[in-house]
Amino acid sequence: DAEANDHAAAIRNFDIDAAFVFGKFQWAQCDSLHLWTEEVFVALSEGHPLTRKEKVTWQDLVDETFLVRSAGSGGEVREYLRRRLAVLGRRPLINAQRIGRSSLLGLVATGRGVAAATQSETVISVPGVVYRPIVGEALPISVIFSRRNDNPAFRALLSLARSMAQGSDRS
Repeated sequence: DAEANDHAAAIRNFDIDAAFVFGKFQWAQCDSLHLWTEEVFVALSEGHPLTRKEKVTWQDLVDETFLVRSAGSGGEVREYLRRRLAVLGRRPLINAQRIGRSSLLGLVATGRGVAAATQSETVISVPGVVYRPIVGEALPISVIFSRRNDNPAFRALLSLARSMAQGSDRS
């Protein structure tokens, strides 16, 4: 659990074999493969007024406090929120926390703020947390790796990822 740039550096050093990241990027001495696209959701407390809506918009979220992790991919999430709300001429209210993902959702459940989540993260069930999709918002998921990596287990993983990507909607 780190930012994509840190993963790319670890791949170049052969400290890790591959990393699954949000976005389509190019890093020196790394290859990447777009695998699939996921919808973006917002995690809300059960009693939050936005839970009455089936889907929310960025305009609905402009006055919300976003909870993000200070470590891991928290920096990328902060930048993503800044870009999305800048389109509306707003700066997001961000409260960075030094906690894990589950604990962050616990804070959402207590009403301390909302959190961005991907479709795959919505399977994390935390009492008091409700997920709503953000209209028209999706993120590409890619795997980054080094073509020079000859680890047989990694090669099998990459082959599986390629076959799954070919069989899925890669919109």
